[in-house]
Amino acid sequence: MTNQFPFVVIPPGTTASNFRRDLPLLYRAVIMATSSDYPSRQAFYEKQIVEFVTDHLLIRSHKNLDLLQGILLFITWYKRNTMVVTQLNNLLQLAIALIDDLYLNRSPTWFHKSKVLLALACSRSVKYGPKTMDERRALLGCFYLSSVAATSFQRLDSMRLTRQIEESCQALLEKPEYPTDLQVAYVVKAQYLTDRIAQNIHINEGNIVHSPKTPIEMHIKAFQSEIFAMRESLSPSLRLNTSVLMHLDFASMRLYEVALLDNPQNPTTNPIATDPAHLENLYSLLLSTKSFITATLATPGATYLSLSYIAWTQFTYSVAVLDRLTFFKSPSCPSWDVPFVRSVIDLSTVLSTFAGRFEQAREHTCSQMMPGENSLRVEQANLYNRYALRTQMVREWFEHKAKFGNSANWDWEQAKVRLINAFEGKNKGMEQEHTPIPPTMAGYDIVELKDGNMQLDPSLFDGLNDDSFWLNLLGEWGDGPGV
Repeated sequence: MTNQFPFVVIPPGTTASNFRRDLPLLYRAVIMATSSDYPSRQAFYEKQIVEFVTDHLLIRSHKNLDLLQGILLFITWYKRNTMVVTQLNNLLQLAIALIDDLYLNRSPTWFHKSKVLLALACSRSVKYGPKTMDERRALLGCFYLSSVAATSFQRLDSMRLTRQIEESCQALLEKPEYPTDLQVAYVVKAQYLTDRIAQNIHINEGNIVHSPKTPIEMHIKAFQSEIFAMRESLSPSLRLNTSVLMHLDFASMRLYEVALLDNPQNPTTNPIATDPAHLENLYSLLLSTKSFITATLATPGATYLSLSYIAWTQFTYSVAVLDRLTFFKSPSCPSWDVPFVRSVIDLSTVLSTFAGRFEQAREHTCSQMMPGENSLRVEQANLYNRYALRTQMVREWFEHKAKFGNSANWDWEQAKVRLINAFEGKNKGMEQEHTPIPPTMAGYDIVELKDGNMQLDPSLFDGLNDDSFWLNLLGEWGDGPGV
């Protein structure tokens, strides 16, 4: 987990009793994050965390590092299937407010601008700016999450880069306490680069917004150079760090995503639509998307449900980009077609592999079960099934669209019945050997029949019958672009 979110580090040798006593919210957040395989247990801890934050932060007005770290970790493993999605905005704003209340993003000169502020600082013994490595990581973590929310989720505005953020990043590079501190610095640098790309080459409702005095190709080349320079600056160990490399791939993907727009009616404002440049950028987008997806699929299936909220959303975003790349058509790029894209990376194969990972994880979970196994183990197996079936549904839809050119005639009802029957055939009798699913699991797409067997809830795929499927699917694993 530290590799996924290295902004919060628990020192080696910390005992559970001391951890729970000294950092009560962070302790709960860690338990919640490690319960991702069990939605009901995770929901229990999520409720506890929300109540704790409400009581200590909003009612008692406590301001401390434990609250900040706990909220940051909570956001990172925030799950749509057990939490109301609108909480993401609220939690991010609380974290940003805590950064300000703890003066972690303030310089000494800020206090001296006002005698009132200076007197307040002296009376409260306020220390401005981060002083410990934990505070530096927390500041960078908040900056990182706000940037991800702005560039990947298209929510809120990211925190501005300040001298305190730059100094914290440099401090981790120069005197890292843990090996993951170097990862923190480069992940923040890569995410800030992605943020700048989004601000300078922003896609909004089919238009490219950029400086009218500078051709967009100049922006692309400038950012290309920055991404290349950052890759070259990586140490040998960081060149093997999957998280850093994936962040750079995602930055490239956001950079070249502009190639998916084509405006032949007004080519002077869209120079990317020229034949060679447009084709080159499309291909660069395809390669960066392939690199990102391949790295995600290299993760063992049994750990997929433990992936952070950010990893889920960025992966789903990359799949959505690949879908658009597959069916992209432009008069300026007549050679760009479905067979070519699928020869480089086939979305059907990606989805089949993805579903297979979940099926393997489910089979492993079932093989570990004993007669009378508790409901949590059964719940875990069913959760793997849920995602495997959803992914197979997407793959069938994609194959239909690739064959006929659109998904207008796709029979969703027939597909539902086919997959539900497949589920029942695969699982008939297996669940009878174990503890039945509790009634509360009906909310997780599994319903128990009178004879003790189970079937997939037919409403599982409702509302997913149009080309915005990816954004609807995204809502299951994270709250991403366009939602």
